[in-house]
Amino acid sequence: MRNFSDEIIGQSRHQFIYGENEDVVNGLDSAKDSLYTYNYIETTKILKGIVNDNPIACDVNEPGSIYLGDDYLSGGESVYQLDSYRKLAIAREQFSFAVCGKLLDEALSLDINARSDEFLSRMNRLFVDNGQSIDDLDSLVRVLYQARDFYRDGYKTYLETGVFPSLEGLPIRFMELDSFMHYYKKLLNNKSYFSVIVDQQKPISSLSKRAINDVVGKRINADISMKVACQPDEWETYYDLGGQFVQAVHDYGVVELDDSLNQYVKKRKSERMS
Repeated sequence: MRNFSDEIIGQSRHQFIYGENEDVVNGLDSAKDSLYTYNYIETTKILKGIVNDNPIACDVNEPGSIYLGDDYLSGGESVYQLDSYRKLAIAREQFSFAVCGKLLDEALSLDINARSDEFLSRMNRLFVDNGQSIDDLDSLVRVLYQARDFYRDGYKTYLETGVFPSLEGLPIRFMELDSFMHYYKKLLNNKSYFSVIVDQQKPISSLSKRAINDVVGKRINADISMKVACQPDEWETYYDLGGQFVQAVHDYGVVELDDSLNQYVKKRKSERMS
């Protein structure tokens, strides 16, 4: 039986996980007659099962995982002449807040409040706007999600009106993923990496894809290991926020849940030759 958990979470390198978002074949070996029985399991169920089997943990050096299913920007068309650099910054901040919020949210079930003083002190000093203070982990999670939603909704407003809302009043305006992870791992007393599973169930804007690619292109997989699940023809850009191209083998590994990647490659070759 194929062990998706070991194959995906068991290694720290970034990965693109290709498969049709319908049914994938999972072969189960029958010792009695050496035949294979095929169970059809939805891709999303596989990914959520992997997360359930690899939760966030403290006081152990073991990888944990989180699942992101609908935490991205959508849309992209606008009648207004929008600032391309601002759009990239919106995508970066929205995705960073989504990841940090989910990581901390999943850790709230652990007994870490008594050890959170240093972590909260660092978060307040590095990220919280002057004159404000966040005093507990639950409040910090709410603030991180508030910022995530602000950038997501603000992007929609920007597309519709050509004006991005003011950041005034937002307790945390910007998030640096590298710095957050440094202190997050100290909070948990866990030196391992954490897998972020991105499941493209619905269309994701090319901006969010570039923000995701930006993390894939970084040497950050000792802290964050990106696992991007999509159909082969759905991830239309592999450029990061700086315009650099992220490459298979060099920047990420590939996991094939089915034969869809092979079929897609054959189709593209046929189209180029015709």
